[in-house]
Amino acid sequence: MRDTAFRIYSTVTGSFSYSTLKDLVLHIPNFSGKSYDEDLSVTQFIGTVDKNGASIYEGDIVKCSQGWLGLVNYYHSKAHFGCEEIVTCKVNSRGPQFDSWDELEVIGNIHENSDIVNGE
Repeated sequence: MRDTAFRIYSTVTGSFSYSTLKDLVLHIPNFSGKSYDEDLSVTQFIGTVDKNGASIYEGDIVKCSQGWLGLVNYYHSKAHFGCEEIVTCKVNSRGPQFDSWDELEVIGNIHENSDIVNGE
């Protein structure tokens, strides 16, 4: 069984911290003196790494060798992680196509690189 890891982004400090599920449950109410919903964004490690060995989390922006960029999401209806295409690949009009997560490269995340997600 893999460890469930989380990345926590604070909008107050503009920084990340990392936590296990146990620590998250025990300490999140006291993380910044405010409630979780006010200034924290918690994303889950998806259980794998990119082609450079970087851990992949929900909210990461990934790049495929074919040129498209995708946003890593968890799809509750299908109970799995996947990618939502945010920059179209000129070669493949069918959207994000990849055989394995380790083909992808993490190039940012929705907190520090919102300009990519918003198409700026």
